[in-house]
Amino acid sequence: MFCHEIGKTASIKGTLDNIKYNIFCLKEPDYVCKLMAMYGGLCSPNREQKGTARTCDDGSVVKFNYEEPWANHFDYRHCVNDNNNLRHSKPLLEETWRTAWWVLRVLAFFLALREVNTFLIFPYFVWSKEERLTLHQFQRQLAVMMIFNPYDTDSGRETEESQQHQRKRNR
Repeated sequence: MFCHEIGKTASIKGTLDNIKYNIFCLKEPDYVCKLMAMYGGLCSPNREQKGTARTCDDGSVVKFNYEEPWANHFDYRHCVNDNNNLRHSKPLLEETWRTAWWVLRVLAFFLALREVNTFLIFPYFVWSKEERLTLHQFQRQLAVMMIFNPYDTDSGRETEESQQHQRKRNR
């Protein structure tokens, strides 16, 4: 292996079912790392660059900056895990709202997703550093706002249609 090749990048372009894609390749000391994407290119990301270093077999060190595909990978690889960890933290909306009706289970799932996504967005667009809440505080405030919803026009009264549906379910 040649030490000067570490950190070098290349891309392979292709089309599958009329969809263009790229396979980006990065030379590592022992292998070639490959990432497949339908966007981006081998350019520096338009943000602070993160550099890295690799040690060669002869003990020399090679330093280089990541190109866009690898910078995105290392910067954002934990987004889905962080979102899922928050969504599965107690108290869970799906467990709190006990229902066997699949329509409400799906609604609870989507509400839980929106709850976590909103919580993750608020620090960037709504809250200042002093206003930042924990997930539990945010969940409590959201629950109170949902219970005392000013846009709820029926004031909690059951309609004839909802009563008929309830009677059908109880048969």
